[in-house]
Amino acid sequence: MSETETRRSKVKKKHPVRKAILMLILILVLAIAGVAGYLYFKTNSTVSKINAPLKTSATNIADKKPFAVLLLGTDNDLDSKGRQRPGLSDTMILAVVNPQKEKTYLLSLPRDTRVPIVGHGTEEKINSAFAYGGAQMAVDTVSEFMDIPVNYYVNMNMDGFKQLVDAVDGVTVNNKLNFKQDGITFNTGNINLSGKEALAYSRMRYEDPKGDFGRQQRQRQVIEAVTRKATSSSAVFNYNDILKAIGNNVETNLDTKDMISIAKNYRGVVNNVTESSIEDGTGETLMNPDGATTSWYYVVSDDVKAKYQKELKEALAE
Repeated sequence: MSETETRRSKVKKKHPVRKAILMLILILVLAIAGVAGYLYFKTNSTVSKINAPLKTSATNIADKKPFAVLLLGTDNDLDSKGRQRPGLSDTMILAVVNPQKEKTYLLSLPRDTRVPIVGHGTEEKINSAFAYGGAQMAVDTVSEFMDIPVNYYVNMNMDGFKQLVDAVDGVTVNNKLNFKQDGITFNTGNINLSGKEALAYSRMRYEDPKGDFGRQQRQRQVIEAVTRKATSSSAVFNYNDILKAIGNNVETNLDTKDMISIAKNYRGVVNNVTESSIEDGTGETLMNPDGATTSWYYVVSDDVKAKYQKELKEALAE
């Protein structure tokens, strides 16, 4: 993140978005909500494939209770023996879904935020929790940091992100900044993106004056665009490809029963979405846990943290 970004005024932005990132969850139930039995059984098979429970999880969706879900975008890499291991969660969004109020509150968590990593005993960047302990450690860390119970998670790796865009035959976004990323040139205006292009578009941050916050905005653009196409009437012809992309690249502790409940009882929440991000922290170069090296961290004061904790608790209140 640039020095310009660390010095710029941090003002929380709060505004409605068009069925935004919550759809990462709801896209998993598209084939359940109002489609034929044939597609239901195919979807049920996909859900079984991607289900990965946490050690502890409240099951309050069936009771139409408010709940919190952590949305993760990760990169998987290989260890020294060539085995897959969890990578960093470069996208972390905490969503509170409240069916009584028919509202959804989304809070983007800057990946460089310095926090205690629950279960690891260190204080590091929040995105390292997933690398150390997968979804369980990421959920536990975010839950403690924000002081609310986080019941569920949805994790999609970057290959899945790319495949999902291709599964809906690409997306169109309005680009506000000329830049190059991964050998691809992105001009301003409406541009059509393939899966590979959408991934590059969503990853760029160094050329953006807004740094990681600008990248978060582009990620939301692509997710919204995928959602619009995936929920359109023509998407029925792409369900097999959509389910394949999900089945191969998504992990969640939501099961089929949870998803049916979301499809039946939580539809109203996507029409009233409030988005926020923690933009009133400060950038500091601090010692790493190894005691020998330093890194740039995003530091959130106790007062700032308390403000967002209060908003999340209010969002969870019935």
